Amino acid sequence: MDNVFQQGRAGDGFYDPSSYATGQPQMSQQGFLQPQLPPQAPPPPAMGAVSFEDEPPLLEELGVNVEHILRKAKMVLNPFTKYTADFADEADMSGPLLFCLLLGLALLLSGDVRFGVIYGYATVGCVTIYLIFNFMCETQIDLYRSTSILGYALLPMVFLAMIAIVIDLKTLGIIGISIGGVFILWCTSTAANIFVSCLRMKDQFWLAAYPLALLYTSFALITIF
Repeated sequence: MDNVFQQGRAGDGFYDPSSYATGQPQMSQQGFLQPQLPPQAPPPPAMGAVSFEDEPPLLEELGVNVEHILRKAKMVLNPFTKYTADFADEADMSGPLLFCLLLGLALLLSGDVRFGVIYGYATVGCVTIYLIFNFMCETQIDLYRSTSILGYALLPMVFLAMIAIVIDLKTLGIIGISIGGVFILWCTSTAANIFVSCLRMKDQFWLAAYPLALLYTSFALITIF
């Protein structure tokens, strides 16, 4: 029976297994063309595939512009820099976060673990300065730009902490406090000049400098003592 079934299927004019294997139309014993399946197209290539060489650097993906940070840091380190409103318009958080981290590492090397205190002071101080200046001036500034200005102006305090690694400023008495006062004035004048140029408050320089001096004094106290 199996032989008869196979012969009947091979000669009925509608089915020929060899046609599927060769992909060519086959003639049956009765002269009919055998049906064939259409050739399968190859799978399309993967779209959007990018090699490792074409991927952008990690810092660029994270939004960290090293050249931008270095340029603004050089401006802060120069006490005679004339700041414009562009300094605040090009705001970023990478530099301020980096300087807070460096300050904490410098204090750690001198024997104090103050990371939580630093970020606590920074958070409270940034929000307070933001509210004070928005109440003082007609020109408004957002919290992001205000935090960026305060963070970049903190850079001189990092150098004070590095000095404290080598020299115990607390044991120097009035000399150590005087050194700390110089760095407080440096940070305060930098931040005040940037805020004055950004908010157009030249007549209120000393009024703006007062709360800034209090903020940077708090950082100097944890650095010296």
